[in-house]
Amino acid sequence: MSSSKKKSAKTRFKNVALLLVSCSVMLMLLEGGVRLAYPYIANYNLEMWRYFAEIKRPLSQEKLPFFHYPNRQGNYYGIQVKTNSHGYREREFSLQKPVGTKRVVLLGDSITLGWGVSAEETMAKVLETQLRKDDSNWEVLNMGVGNYNSMMEVALFKKIGIQAQPDIAILIHFVNDAEPVPHLAPWLYPLRRASYLMALCFDTYTKLRPCIDPDFRWKDYYQNLYTSHNPALSGNRAALQELAALCKAQDIELLFVNFPELHQLAPYPFPETTAYVAQLAQENALPFVDLLSCFEKEPPESLWVSGEDTHGNGKANRIAAHALYQALRTHAADYFTEGVSRPKKNPGSASLPEVSDK
Repeated sequence: MSSSKKKSAKTRFKNVALLLVSCSVMLMLLEGGVRLAYPYIANYNLEMWRYFAEIKRPLSQEKLPFFHYPNRQGNYYGIQVKTNSHGYREREFSLQKPVGTKRVVLLGDSITLGWGVSAEETMAKVLETQLRKDDSNWEVLNMGVGNYNSMMEVALFKKIGIQAQPDIAILIHFVNDAEPVPHLAPWLYPLRRASYLMALCFDTYTKLRPCIDPDFRWKDYYQNLYTSHNPALSGNRAALQELAALCKAQDIELLFVNFPELHQLAPYPFPETTAYVAQLAQENALPFVDLLSCFEKEPPESLWVSGEDTHGNGKANRIAAHALYQALRTHAADYFTEGVSRPKKNPGSASLPEVSDK
C-alpha cells in the first residue's frame, strides 16, 4: 500500500473514531441532562418506565418474562408502591392460609395493582374493608402486576397465587389483556432499565405516533385485539380456559370481571371486548361481572388518576370494589354463612426461579 493510501486510511479511521467518541459524549451529556430535568418532565409514561426499571426483575420464562422484586419500594406518580416478600403490592401474608380465613385473590394488571392510588385505595383493600364489616375472617390479596396480560396473570397464579390457597379468585380483565406477551432481548433489558434518555425517546415517540402514522388510532388498536388479525388472542383464550379448569380442579370459586377502558363510557367503544369475556365465562359456567354499568353514568374524567392517565382513581376503585362485593354476595353466597371456609386441595410447591438482584 502506498504511503498516500495509508495516510488516507488512517485519516478515515481517525474520523470514524472521532465521530463515535463525539456521539458517545453527546449521549452521555443528554442522559445526564434528562436525569437532572426528570423531576420537571416526569409524566405518566416516564413514571411507568421508572416503575418497570426499579421494581421489576426479568425472568426466563416464555409466558412470564418479568415480575416484581420482593421487598422493593418506590414513589411513582406521587404514590408509594411497595412489594412484600412474595413480590406483590400487598401486606405480608402466609401462603399457608390461617384456619377460618376466607381468602380472595384479585388477578390483573396495573388497574388491579392500583397505579396512581395508595394501597388503601385499591380495589382489593376497599373490597376487604367492606367484607370485614360482615365477617373479620375475610382477606383480599392484591395480585395485580403492571404491564401484565391474561397469559402472564394465569402463569403467575400457577406459580405463586394458587399456593396462597384462595377460596375465591377474581380475574379483572382489561381491554389490552389480549396483547402478546412482551419480550425484550437480553442485552436491551439492562439498557431499558438504566437509560432515562431511552425512556424519554419512547415517551416522545408515543406522543408523536398519531402524527407519524396517520393510520394509527387507539380505538382501532384496541378493537383489532379482538379480531382474527391478532395472533395473541388464541393464547389469551387458552389462558383463561386454563384458569377456569385449574380453579375448578382446586375447588376455587372464579369470577370473570370486565373493567372498562375509561376514556369513553357512553357509548362504549369496545363492546366486542365485553362480549368476548362474557362468552368465555358462559362457556366455562362462570359468573361474569361487567363493571361498565357501574361507571357509565359518571363523567369519565372524574374517574381518572389524572388528565393524561385514565387508570382508575380512588373513586373508580371504590365503585368497582362495591360492585365486586355485590357480586360475591350473589355468586359466592355460601361464604357469607358464618364459619364457612372450605379446605383447599394441595396446590403443590412451585416457585419462581431465583434471579439475581444485580
